[in-house]
Amino acid sequence: MTHPPAARAVHRATAVIVGLGMTGLGVVRSLSRHGVPLVAVDTLPRRASGWTRLCRKVFVDPRRDLWDEVLEVGRRSGTPAPVLFLTNDLAVLEASARRERLAGVFRFPLPEPEVVRLLMDKTAFGEYAVNVGLPVPTTLNVRGAADWDRVFRDCPFPCVVKPKYRSPTWVAAGLPKGFRADSVGDLRRLLARLRDVEGDYVIQEWIPGPDSAVFFHLAYYDGAGRPGVSFTGRKLRQWPPLVGSTSLAEAARSEEVDVQSRRLFELVAFRGLGSVEFKHDARDGRFKITEATVGRPNLQSEVATANGTDIAYRAYCDLAGEAPRTVRRPAGNARWIYVDNDLSSALHYWRRGELTLLEFLRSYRRPRYCADFSWRDPLPFAMIVWWVMRNAVRRLLPGARRSAPEAKALN
Repeated sequence: MTHPPAARAVHRATAVIVGLGMTGLGVVRSLSRHGVPLVAVDTLPRRASGWTRLCRKVFVDPRRDLWDEVLEVGRRSGTPAPVLFLTNDLAVLEASARRERLAGVFRFPLPEPEVVRLLMDKTAFGEYAVNVGLPVPTTLNVRGAADWDRVFRDCPFPCVVKPKYRSPTWVAAGLPKGFRADSVGDLRRLLARLRDVEGDYVIQEWIPGPDSAVFFHLAYYDGAGRPGVSFTGRKLRQWPPLVGSTSLAEAARSEEVDVQSRRLFELVAFRGLGSVEFKHDARDGRFKITEATVGRPNLQSEVATANGTDIAYRAYCDLAGEAPRTVRRPAGNARWIYVDNDLSSALHYWRRGELTLLEFLRSYRRPRYCADFSWRDPLPFAMIVWWVMRNAVRRLLPGARRSAPEAKALN
C-alpha cells in the first residue's frame, strides 16, 4: 500500500524509514520539510501515525519477512543509494544482525555489533558503566529466576524495574518502559505479573525528583566516529508519570550531561544516531545515567528540530553526501508536546493537586511543536481523536470493551 509524497523532492537520495510509529512519524515530518524523498515500511497500518500523508508507505503482511521488503524498497530506490533510518529497538537489533546484507543496498551508520548489544542490553550496560566510572544509580541485574532471591535481599527501595530489552512480547503487552516498586511486596507482585513476559531485568535505585529532573543528550556521530551534531534537553512531563515516555520537553543546558554523554560515546567508539538519558539526583547534586539509546532517534528527538537542530536531517545529509539546506532558526525555546499522552499526564497531576489549570495552560503558551498534531499533516491526530471518542462511547455501552487492535493504535 503506497501513497504519493506530499512535497516536491529537493534532495536526490531516498530515506527509507523502518517503523512508522510516533518516532518514525517524527523522522518523516523532519525530513519532509527539506524535500527528502521518503518511504516508510511497517507492519502496522492501523496506528494513527500510519495515516501521515508526508511519505510513501509500504505496509507489510506480518506473516512476511519485513526485511525482505525493506531490501526490495531499497533496491527500487535506485541511485544514489538510499539512507536507512531505524526507529525502534527491535529494528536496530535486527538491522545489526543483517548489516552485511543491508550495507549492499543502504547507507546507514551503526556501531560495531558488540557496541549495539552493550548499549541496548540494560543489564550489560549497567555493569559496563560501573566498571568505567560513569555515573549511574545503584543497579542490580536479574538473569533468570535464581537472581530474584538476591534482589529481594539487597534491593534499595524504592526502585525501578526495566526489562533487558523492550522485546516484541513486552511491546505487544502494552507495558511501559519501567515500573516503580516501593517494597519487597511490590516487587513480588510485579514479578508475578511479568513472569511470562520477560526473563532478564535491570533493577535500579529510584532517584527522587519530578519529571523535569530528567535530561537527555541527543547526538549523531559520523562513520568515522566524529561528533556531527548534538542537542540537550529535558523532560517536563512523562506518561506514565515518572517512569514513562516523554510527553512534554524543552531545550536545556547542562555541561555535566554533555561531558558525560560525549565520554560514553567516545569510550565505545560510537557511530550513528543515539542518546543518553540522565536524572538529576538532588541528594548529591549529580546527573546519573538511567539509559542509553543506540542506532535510532528518540520519541522526543523533534524537540531538537523545534529549536533549530534537526539531527535526523543532518544525519541524512552526511550519509547521502548532500549539502544541508539553510533553514531559519526559530526564536525562543520551543516546547515539544505529545498532546495525546500529555493530556493524560496533566490530568494525573491535576487529580493529585500537583498541577493547576493555569499552570497547565502556561506550559502550552511557549512556541510549540506537536508530535501528533500538524496543520500540514492532520490525519494522524484526527485518527487519535476518532479512536478516543469511539472508545469513550463504547465504554458507556453495556458489556462493551476496547478491541486489542484499537488499544495498540493509541499507544
